[in-house]
Amino acid sequence: MNKSKILLVGISILIISGLCFLYFSGDESTTKEIPNYQYQIDDSRVVTYDAGDKRWDITALEILVPKSEEEKSKKVILSDIQKGQLFKNNKAKYDLDAEKIIYFKEKKDITLKGNIKLKEISGEEIETEELDWIDKRKEFVSKADVNVKFKDGNLFAKKMRMDVENNIIDFSGEVEMEFDLKGDGNDEK
Repeated sequence: MNKSKILLVGISILIISGLCFLYFSGDESTTKEIPNYQYQIDDSRVVTYDAGDKRWDITALEILVPKSEEEKSKKVILSDIQKGQLFKNNKAKYDLDAEKIIYFKEKKDITLKGNIKLKEISGEEIETEELDWIDKRKEFVSKADVNVKFKDGNLFAKKMRMDVENNIIDFSGEVEMEFDLKGDGNDEK
């Protein structure tokens, strides 16, 4: 009976040791790189207002705060955006998807980065890799390639400036437009 207890304790120690080894020796390729930030807040929602009206409502997996006091006072970085919306007159105007958002506190400007999709509630969608929100002018500016999907076609441009308040969009740099044309009374496209 003593042999069986010793054997059982030995097996238990081996199992616990094996589990500890597996837990602490995780695959380095799947471990997340540690950013140079003081702290991060997970599963966060940021809502901003402009003169009492809701402007942005963004839910992100992480909020990263820079280590240095100078950088901390200047910007907040949201990573892995889960849901984002831009409002006009307290109504959602655009849905937003991006990998990262950098919010500059002093000017209230925003830089969006990585796989950006800005979809107007009416259905038009803008895709780009980098997009800046200039709060003072209430406009989006992109110096990266832009693809805009309309109901009846697509537009491609090297640059874009969009005045959100006045619904004016200016495209420049090798602008191309593809139209979906339909014939009258038949199935031609």
